[in-house]
Amino acid sequence: MNQEKKRSTLLLDLLLLLVAIIWGGGFPAVQMSLKAGLTPLMSMFGRFSIATLIMGAAFYGDIKKATVEQVKYGMRAGFLVFLAFLTQTMGMKYTTPSNNAFLTATCVVMVPFISWYMLKMRPSGKHIAMTMLSFAGAIVLAYSPGMGIALNIGDILTLICAFLYALHVSYLGLISDKMPPSLSAFIQFATAATLSGFSILFLESDMVQTINFMSALMPVLYLGVFSTALCFFIQIYAQQKVAPTAAVIILSTESVFGSLFSVMLGLEPMRASLIIGGGMILSSIVCMEINFANLRLNKSEAEKEKV
Repeated sequence: MNQEKKRSTLLLDLLLLLVAIIWGGGFPAVQMSLKAGLTPLMSMFGRFSIATLIMGAAFYGDIKKATVEQVKYGMRAGFLVFLAFLTQTMGMKYTTPSNNAFLTATCVVMVPFISWYMLKMRPSGKHIAMTMLSFAGAIVLAYSPGMGIALNIGDILTLICAFLYALHVSYLGLISDKMPPSLSAFIQFATAATLSGFSILFLESDMVQTINFMSALMPVLYLGVFSTALCFFIQIYAQQKVAPTAAVIILSTESVFGSLFSVMLGLEPMRASLIIGGGMILSSIVCMEINFANLRLNKSEAEKEKV
């Protein structure tokens, strides 16, 4: 029975790792969609429209039971999703996929401070220390040989995106018991798609003719089908049975995969600041989620059992 449980846990961990890999591939996919002539709003409209259709078909039963109050909660969260993805996708135009991936990941260390404000939960000394390490990593990422430290507009937009993601996560903590996750995701995706569509209609309708639709098709399908809809299915299934700490640590590796794919696809060169700065940010996320006191306690209990 114990072996069966271990196999089940391993399978769930591998599913979460698959999510991180797919999310990592999303960073260069966004870059490719922008190179094909899509604006950030067009890229977002494509991915969220596809994800909305898939979620609507898969969870129609939950969606048709939605109350007005639930729709309001979901639309507020969807507005935050829209702003977060907009700043992230705009940031991608002016920075590298690796910087975009690692700087977005700093949202994990921002969450405790936003929760402090929203939920009155004071962050610990470890949270403060890991936040300092994370932002030190962001500074290293911004270092260029011969130019020193310089955050460009893309890096700044990505940090704003990370803050909005952290705000979104904290808000979801407030509404998590108000509706099923499937309904929440559908309303958020639909809200982001609608806002993107109206923004294009009023701001960018004259830019459609500049798009290379054949080049944009595959990255947008990847973002909508795999990076958004499929990953949500897997994440919901796996996180029902995997401890939150383990899940966050595994999912945080998306920034590593995003960087690897970007370098492998020739979208940017490998550089020392990427390895060091990205490593510092990833270390801060992992250390943030590990409860070292519990690890020591479990190790002590295991040694007693051997005796």
